[in-house]
Amino acid sequence: MQGYDHWAPFERDYFAGRKAAYRREKERMAAILIERAERALLPGLSKAIEVKEIGTPLTNKRYTGKFQGAIYGWDQTVDNSGDRRIGHSTPVKNLYLAGAWSRPGHGYGGVIQRGLECFAEIARG
Repeated sequence: MQGYDHWAPFERDYFAGRKAAYRREKERMAAILIERAERALLPGLSKAIEVKEIGTPLTNKRYTGKFQGAIYGWDQTVDNSGDRRIGHSTPVKNLYLAGAWSRPGHGYGGVIQRGLECFAEIARG
């Protein structure tokens, strides 16, 4: 989990297909994470890895088009969580919101919860 700012300098080249520097950096970052996990929790981890896939905010932006590759919607702050997020209803008739950007928050579990809440809101009419 890393913010977009670190990857912003690579964006222009990344989307132009010039990815050599980007690939070196994501491999460097992955090596740091693997080494830390190996040292703290999983001795021998690096020798056990057969396949490694590295995703960055640029990866997510490429596949989802979300602003700065956001995977959890808006910033995850106390002031922007739970019921403080945008609700399901909108001023547009029959348009409802259910996703990482709306309440109650982020994550796969949150998206499932939001979908159920939104459905219940629609069903109540």
